[in-house]
Amino acid sequence: MVARSLPAWREPAAGALPSDWTFVLGLGGEANGYNYTGYAAVWHDARGVSAVEIEGIYAPAGERYDATVSSYTTNDGKLVVRELLVIADRPAWVDYSPIGTQHLRTFPITVSVHDARADTMYSVTGTHSSLRSGPDAVQRVTAIAQSLFASPNAP
Repeated sequence: MVARSLPAWREPAAGALPSDWTFVLGLGGEANGYNYTGYAAVWHDARGVSAVEIEGIYAPAGERYDATVSSYTTNDGKLVVRELLVIADRPAWVDYSPIGTQHLRTFPITVSVHDARADTMYSVTGTHSSLRSGPDAVQRVTAIAQSLFASPNAP
């Protein structure tokens, strides 16, 4: 498959996604109005609904990232938080809306990992309803991100 030959390509390790989810789209360079210095990939669930999106975007060593608050409230009073993580010995973070009275049900959980060795920022966004809320949705999206650094993807 051509998409798998894109620079910095990584995909979830076997078992990280449900077996009936399928890879449907890989973009690299300029395609469909997007300009990626890297790639974007999409998997759908068995019904054809977008389930997970993964991006690997070139991020050279020393590139500065804008400071981000650790939490904020949306215009309608919903809460979004950012927690720092370490994934595969790399700095990472997760953005999500915690369960509770200020939970934003439609907010997609995103885990981002900076891989300085590959000069790439990997982001996994859970677009499927099972990856947006619930007590273990953050762990599921984090596990998908961790699988990007497992065999056969390991450098």
